[in-house]
Amino acid sequence: MNIKVLSDWVDAIATVAVVIGLALLILEIQVNTEAIERQAAVERASALTEPFYESAEMRMALEKIRTTDAHGGATAAFIKHYDMTPEEAIVWNRHCVQLWAMVRSDFNFGNRELAKGFAKALAASPDQRLFIENWHAFDSEFGQMVRDVLVELDSVTESN
Repeated sequence: MNIKVLSDWVDAIATVAVVIGLALLILEIQVNTEAIERQAAVERASALTEPFYESAEMRMALEKIRTTDAHGGATAAFIKHYDMTPEEAIVWNRHCVQLWAMVRSDFNFGNRELAKGFAKALAASPDQRLFIENWHAFDSEFGQMVRDVLVELDSVTESN
């Protein structure tokens, strides 16, 4: 084999290896970016909930607002169904928001099948079902997955 031909083959293989290496690097950066976006979404959800868990004043202020403006959505449903105090219902509602925000993060930035499994596990609980039926802030694609989970759970319940 001619040295020139061998040199051309080595150059070609090296070029292909560099291109493959760059493609893998780009893929790794994309995966890391998605992980960072997921973590940021979870942290935003935590930031929303944290003051309600740690500050009695914040919960009391919200209760005064809700006493004037009336409780709505899942908070009202928890008060009525579980005979919760408004403060208990507010805290439990925020807890549910946190749980579902984490499932939504997995759905949007991670493994959708894993998110669907978490959604099934949560939706099987009566309090989470009540939350889902009274929470209207799920985005369209995630909301559709949650509705599909409810239909699936209902069909299993009906067949038993």
